[in-house]
Amino acid sequence: MVFVLLMKEPGLRRSKPKFSTELETLEQEVEVKFYKSSGPGGQRKNKRETAVKIRHIPSGITVIAKDF
Repeated sequence: MVFVLLMKEPGLRRSKPKFSTELETLEQEVEVKFYKSSGPGGQRKNKRETAVKIRHIPSGITVIAKDF
């Protein structure tokens, strides 16, 4: 119903992206940590940093990637 009401409105509506797409800004907004993954994998996994945790500071979103 809202779409029907706004359809008659003149002009173009665009939303601004919430987060920056500039590389320099993204590097400042992201915190990257490498660490030793746990679990099966023997000496290779226990000695080397095989996992990464990336945190987007403004939104608080955290992503973890590790080798299984």
